[in-house]
This record gives sequence, structure tokens and C-alpha cells, in this order.
Amino acid sequence: MDIYLIKTNDIAFSQLTPYLDCVSFFRRAVIERRRDDAAKVNSLISELLILCEISRRTGIDRERLRFRSGPHGKPYIRNKNGEWLEFSVSHTDGAVTAAFSGEGEIGIDIERPDRRVSDAMYNRVLCDEERVHVTSGADFIR
Repeated sequence: MDIYLIKTNDIAFSQLTPYLDCVSFFRRAVIERRRDDAAKVNSLISELLILCEISRRTGIDRERLRFRSGPHGKPYIRNKNGEWLEFSVSHTDGAVTAAFSGEGEIGIDIERPDRRVSDAMYNRVLCDEERVHVTSGADFIR
């Protein structure tokens, strides 16, 4: 398993625009619709990190990568030998993180400690057992 963390708070989107050509037309459109430059930076860096690292690990050219989704929408990919590569990516204001594993399912999340968390978020991501232990936004982030 490998985990990467990239701090993005000092990167201007204008510095990254030459790299937009490295992502698909669809992903480029998604990135360009983000609400502000910080969100665009995180989205593009996330995409580049995933594409480059998966290409390096699988030997599949970045342009030929095709992801599949599990039953809950989590992406995965098989390498040229048919082996699974699990990965997860998350971003928050000022940072992007990604985890990669060839040994089984993996998940990663990054949040700012001051993030406000709604009841809808609790219900979407926590199972009943976890909800018993989460009584505040700080509990949830921790």
C-alpha cells in the first residue's frame, strides 16, 4: 500500500492549465466547471495523480486507462496481467491524498478539522454501529 499527500494551497490554477491536455475531454469539462480556482486545482491534481500512478503501476498508457466501478461506485482497474489495483482519492481545501493497493480494497479520506458536517452526511457514510460513536462534527472528522 502507498499513500500520497500533496499540499495544494500555494498552487494557482493558471500554473496547471498546460496539464489540462493530459486528461480526457469529459474530465477537463468537469474540472473547468468547478466553483473556484482552488477546487479546480484539487480536481486536476487528483486526476493527474491517479492517471500517472496507475499508468506507472499497471504499464497501461494513461490515455488507455479504463476504470470499472464496484457496486457502490468505487473505481478499480486491472493491470495487463489481470491483477486488481485498488485505489482511493480524496481532497479538501488545500490538499489532495490518494492511496493505492494491489493487496485488496483500500479507502482514504482527508478533511479539514473545521469542516461542518450535516446529518445527511452522517447518514450517507456511517453505518449504524459507527453512528453510535459519532455525536459531533469533530467526532466525524476524527
